[in-house]
Amino acid sequence: MTRLDFITDAVQRQLRLSPALTRLGLLGMGLAGVCVLAMPLGIQIPPEGNLIETATFDAALGFFLLTLAVLSPGVSWSERGKKLWVGALVGMRSAA
Repeated sequence: MTRLDFITDAVQRQLRLSPALTRLGLLGMGLAGVCVLAMPLGIQIPPEGNLIETATFDAALGFFLLTLAVLSPGVSWSERGKKLWVGALVGMRSAA
């Protein structure tokens, strides 16, 4: 097993421990990809139509949530505390 395989396996194990954050992070990355693909087509979204800002925001938020999904299993949460924290992040992401 190479060092890269070891790192990949470790990250995948960590992501499986926080499925809600992982799904939302991947959703953010997916939405950023959709925006990037729509830019060359000239699709305008009123009122401003600036898809690059939308793509940047979605990608940054997705990367942030994926980072938290990897790091959060290392924190000693109470079960209630973890549910509150993940619930707050899910709610804030849904509102953004």
